[in-house]
Amino acid sequence: MKPTEIAWSHSSLKGYVSCPHKYYREKVVKDVPFAESEALRRGNDLHDVMEKAVKTGMPLPKRWDQPHLQDTVAWARSLPGVRCEEQLAFTASLERCEWFDRKKRVWSRCKIDLQAFFSEDTALVLDYKTGKYWGDDGQAGLT
Repeated sequence: MKPTEIAWSHSSLKGYVSCPHKYYREKVVKDVPFAESEALRRGNDLHDVMEKAVKTGMPLPKRWDQPHLQDTVAWARSLPGVRCEEQLAFTASLERCEWFDRKKRVWSRCKIDLQAFFSEDTALVLDYKTGKYWGDDGQAGLT
């Protein structure tokens, strides 16, 4: 695989900055399998739970039954045009394409945790965080 064929995302850029060699081994030559950490599993679990709760009104499981999460779900359910876990992929010319589009050659990907549409030109984008707050690392601007 040529490096130019690898779609980038905020997460992949962050991984590269953290350790270029690990990124190369996992994403380019793929001789080292990606290992999901406990923190990543926890974050993925929260995303799944929040998506179901916002979309269906399903109560939060005991592990996640916390007032701030309950408030977030109630607030999100009150917003117009809510979508959860929206996957966006683009070509290098910023044409929308499928997540794994090989024909158009997906260039970049991002997943939006929660979005609401207030009008044709006004939207809200929310990104859930479960770990340490890293400040403005560029993810919101990129999304």
